[in-house]
Amino acid sequence: MMKTFPVIDLVATGENILRLRKARGLSVRDLQEWFGFEEPQAIYKWQRGKSLPTVDNLYALGALLNVPMEEILVPCKPKLNMVNGQQAETCCPSAFYMEMLLAVQRVIARAGLSVIASRFANWRGNLLLKMGIPTLPSLPSE
Repeated sequence: MMKTFPVIDLVATGENILRLRKARGLSVRDLQEWFGFEEPQAIYKWQRGKSLPTVDNLYALGALLNVPMEEILVPCKPKLNMVNGQQAETCCPSAFYMEMLLAVQRVIARAGLSVIASRFANWRGNLLLKMGIPTLPSLPSE
């Protein structure tokens, strides 16, 4: 039995950060001051699931909210899909990761590094299989 690669659900984690912040009666400005940020954009990105706090900021956020880091992060819930008449467990949709991997591959290809691009494509395929994603769209020809 192959284990599913663990992935954090960015949107659910962001919703959890928002919920925990409000439950403690804290404002975005309170968090901004706690972290020493000049602007609150990072906190809004966390709450919308656009990005995650760094490990240091996650640790500090847990201390502020009085919860362990593990209670802030929300893992993707596996979905059961039918594949060839059998149930196959896969991770939650990972379009974000697929887009990032394709973007990296495009940069490598544009730099004219064909050997590295080929090795990266192989690595990408192996990684996505570990994540439970069976296929990835091919790189569009430019």
